[in-house]
Amino acid sequence: MKPADSAAAALVAALLVTDAAGVAVQGVPLSMVTLAALAVVLAAGRASFRAPAWLQAAFLATFCFGMMPLPPQHFAAGARQAVKVLAAFGAAWVVIESLSPAARRMAGTALAVLGVAAAAAAAAARCAGAPLPLSDARLAFIAAVSLPFLVDRLLGLKLGLALVPLAVLLDALALRNGGLLLCGIAGAVLTLALRKERRPWEAALVAVPLIAGLAIAGPSTWDTLAPRRAATGNLKRLYLEYKALPSAVADSPIIGHGLGRYKDVIHGFFTSFPDPDDYKIVPDTNSTYAVIAVESGLPAALLLAVLVGGLAVQSALAARKDPAAAPAAGAALALLLGGAFTVVFTRNTAMAAACAAGLAGTALPRPASRGVFAYRTAVVGVVAAICFAAAALGHRQQEDPAGRGLEVIEAGRGAQAAYWLIEAEATSRAPDGVMVVQDANDASGNRVLAVPLGAGKENGTAAYSLPAIPAGSYTIWVRAHWTDGCSNSIGCVIGEAHIKISDELFKQWHWVGSSQQVSLPGGPVEMILLSLEDGIMIDQVLFTADRAFVPHGIRHSKSGSFEATTSAPPPAT
Repeated sequence: MKPADSAAAALVAALLVTDAAGVAVQGVPLSMVTLAALAVVLAAGRASFRAPAWLQAAFLATFCFGMMPLPPQHFAAGARQAVKVLAAFGAAWVVIESLSPAARRMAGTALAVLGVAAAAAAAAARCAGAPLPLSDARLAFIAAVSLPFLVDRLLGLKLGLALVPLAVLLDALALRNGGLLLCGIAGAVLTLALRKERRPWEAALVAVPLIAGLAIAGPSTWDTLAPRRAATGNLKRLYLEYKALPSAVADSPIIGHGLGRYKDVIHGFFTSFPDPDDYKIVPDTNSTYAVIAVESGLPAALLLAVLVGGLAVQSALAARKDPAAAPAAGAALALLLGGAFTVVFTRNTAMAAACAAGLAGTALPRPASRGVFAYRTAVVGVVAAICFAAAALGHRQQEDPAGRGLEVIEAGRGAQAAYWLIEAEATSRAPDGVMVVQDANDASGNRVLAVPLGAGKENGTAAYSLPAIPAGSYTIWVRAHWTDGCSNSIGCVIGEAHIKISDELFKQWHWVGSSQQVSLPGGPVEMILLSLEDGIMIDQVLFTADRAFVPHGIRHSKSGSFEATTSAPPPAT
């Protein structure tokens, strides 16, 4: 191999390691910044590109739709997300396509070595009882997209028939994400099917050690796929999110709900509440497609799926003529499936995804000239600007400049209901006495008003300034978490009313309504929450004149929703 080829392959390997180590600049992985800059330099000197026209348009259109749901104040966050996607499916392809075949093979080998290192690090940490260097999902994703290359490289060695089962056994023993492990196995099997020497019995090299590893490691790996907790039988939070996904997407199918809003939005469509022990899903196991569908809209998620699926299909077709492309096709399949089990465009895994996509992209036929590429880029860029301008205008129109504080939402029974919403932590002044603002799981913004267990009773208040709500009778709902029968109530003083809100549902988030409606005279009014018992948390407070309306899940802001203050005061200590 020429020195230049060795240097290029070493650069790709260094970027893989840098990304896995989590080195970032202003929140953007250093590897992605370097890759994007290198792609610009290389693209300027290239006369043609191997990828077909639909691939160029697809990753650019993904960028367009990803920008659509962004109001102007969130442009920077959207730009960072777009850079990650473009680096994975644009810059990596340009960079790797510029490498010689020998350097590309070295890049695939580097990815294979990184996968072995990820599994080995997980195994070492578990044996030593130490924390994992990355989450199970991120380690498993790196191993999944690298396994096809690892299998291909090992079978080229004299002892490959013995080493492949050992590699698969290491993954089965070290990794604790059954879904991503299956993705890697699927990619490895596809690689075996597309190799020049097709020997059906080689599938046993993957299947047998996998079964043996699972038998040794116990049920923990496959438990990540089970819909319910083995100990409690409760539906897992991840599956609650899957159940809520269709309704969340249908609520804003084209432009999405905005970047960074997935967690709050999906909770607003829960059909049931998780057990307290199930508040947290396994880290990093949200689906890429689900997150993009909710935050950026269904078109962006579908385009992403088409893009990755196209890479897998066309690289597999190319491998039928050139078996050397077999591991790239297997990695593209693992990448396509892996997006259903984890978010791939994130620190520690974005470069592995980019390398897999880039190696798959170089297997595609029909070069396109640089001029054609620039022309299509300009056309799609204009479309992107129009889409972004229209979406930004739509967001501005939804901001309710009149300050009515009215949000129209669909109740579960299909009727329309109006309500005013307050975040419990957004007090008009710092809570006093035993009441504090603290972090909490499964809460809007992960912040709540609380009276910690053991803090004492009837010695705390929290004040809120309400908008000019029209005169009328209102039911007051609080999204609460009670500890037990001695910690299950909150007092409320508003207007001339002094009420107590309580029920007998413990150890889970749920909505509790006032037993009677309160009359408000209209105009601005102050509300005060009173601590009656300790061991309680309040997430949101809701006012509605509709007696039939029953809220569920976290209520997420839509057009005109009211929050008591623009920002919450610092938590009391």
